[in-house]
Amino acid sequence: MYMPVQKTVDSESKLDDPSANNVTKINKIDGGGDSVTRADVKLMIMNANGRTGKGNSDKRKNAIHDIIVMHQPAIVFLQEFKWKRIRDETWKKYPIPQNYKMYDESNGEACIMIDANHFVVRDVQDGEIKNILSDLQKTSNNRQKKPFPTEFDPEPRMCLRKVESTTKPTLKLICISWHGEHNIKNKIGDFEFLMFFRQVKNKYKMAMLIGGDFDIDMESIKQYVNSPFKLCEYEAAERRIGRKIIDFYIVSDEITLGYIQWVDLQHDTTVDHPNGILDHDPLLATLKLGVEAEKSTAFLNRNAVSDTKSNRLDLERDTTVVHPNEISDYDPVLATLKHSLEVEILAAYANKHALQS
Repeated sequence: MYMPVQKTVDSESKLDDPSANNVTKINKIDGGGDSVTRADVKLMIMNANGRTGKGNSDKRKNAIHDIIVMHQPAIVFLQEFKWKRIRDETWKKYPIPQNYKMYDESNGEACIMIDANHFVVRDVQDGEIKNILSDLQKTSNNRQKKPFPTEFDPEPRMCLRKVESTTKPTLKLICISWHGEHNIKNKIGDFEFLMFFRQVKNKYKMAMLIGGDFDIDMESIKQYVNSPFKLCEYEAAERRIGRKIIDFYIVSDEITLGYIQWVDLQHDTTVDHPNGILDHDPLLATLKLGVEAEKSTAFLNRNAVSDTKSNRLDLERDTTVVHPNEISDYDPVLATLKHSLEVEILAAYANKHALQS
C-alpha cells in the first residue's frame, strides 16, 4: 500500500530507544525520500478551531482543503471540527477529495477522517464501551486498586473506530481521536483515562493509535504513559516555543511513529495569515509497524509457512537399481517450502535493522 511521504530538504530523524520511559523522541525532522513500504501509513492530527468573525469560516475551510490535498494523510484525527458534513454546498469551493470519509461528525469535539481507498472502518458498539467503563469502576478491575472516577465519560471527548486496510495481508488498528477537557482542575489526575484505553486494547487485541489535542502539556504527563503505551515526543513549531505542546500521539507498544512534523501553515496553505485561522499546527506522522505488530496484531489469520508442494519420487526413473521398488518399501517424497508473505516481511524487517545497527 503506497502512502505519500512529505519531502523536506537537509533533514534527518533520530529515534531514541522506545523502551526508555516509553517515550519516542523525535529530535529532528525527516521528511522521507523514496516511496514508503506497504506497512507505512501517513497520519495527521488537526484541531480545526480558530479565529471567529466574518469570512473566517471560509478561510478555515480553504486552509483545511489545502492541507489535506497537499499531504494526503490516510488517517486524520480531528478535534473541534464544527461542520456536520464535508459534502455540502458550504464546501463546494474548497472540496475535500472524494476518497475521504468522515466518521462521528455529530459532536464536533472529535472525529476521524479516513482515506477510503486504503482503509475501511468498523464501528464499535456503544454498549461495549459502557461495559468497559462499568468494569473499570469496580475496584477489582483497577490496576491502582482504587475506584475509577464514576464521572469519567470518554464518549463526548472521543471518536473510536476499528480500522482495517483494504490491502492484504490486513492491517488492523484501533484509532482514537481525543479532545481533552479545557476547564478541569486536575488534568494530570484525569490522565488516568489511559486505564480506559488499556482495557479497550485488551478487549480487542489490536494495536492502538491515539491522536489528539489533549489540552495538557506533553512534558507533564510523560511519567503517566506506561506500557502498553508510548508517548511520541517532537519539537515544537517556532510559534509554540515556550508554550505548552498539547497536540501529540500516543501509540501502543507494537507500533512506532516516525517523521513527526508540524505543518507549516504559512507555506502549505493559500490563506493570508493562516496562523490566526487555525489555532493549532496540524501534526503529521508516519506509522511504522514494529516486528511485534507484524507477528501478531497487524497480520492476522496467516500461517507461518504455506503453499507446500509435494511429489513422490519415481524410483524406476530416478535410480540405476534394477527393480528398485523391491529394494525400498516406500517412495521418497519431495516437498518445497514457501514462506508466506508475513515471513518475507519479517525477514526484510530484520535485515533492514541488522544493517542499520
